[in-house]
Amino acid sequence: MLGKLFKHEWRSFSPAPTVTLIIMAVFSILLTGSFMTPVWDDNDNIFLALFAGMIIMAYVFCLIAVAISIIICTAVRFYKNLFTDEGYL
Repeated sequence: MLGKLFKHEWRSFSPAPTVTLIIMAVFSILLTGSFMTPVWDDNDNIFLALFAGMIIMAYVFCLIAVAISIIICTAVRFYKNLFTDEGYL
């Protein structure tokens, strides 16, 4: 019985965090590929360095947003399981 509960809980919870983590993985791969191009090798261009810093800052903000969204999804699921009609088990 406990295995069935875990299975149904995982099926109902997993789509939102999975999608956010897949989007973050794709964004990470694209960003890594972008920084491997020779465009970023120009050390004299201050605007290019500023743009690279802004891209890295946006990436860090995306990492924080993914972490917060997973925490919120977990909290909402916990609330639904404990305090609503779904939590009778």
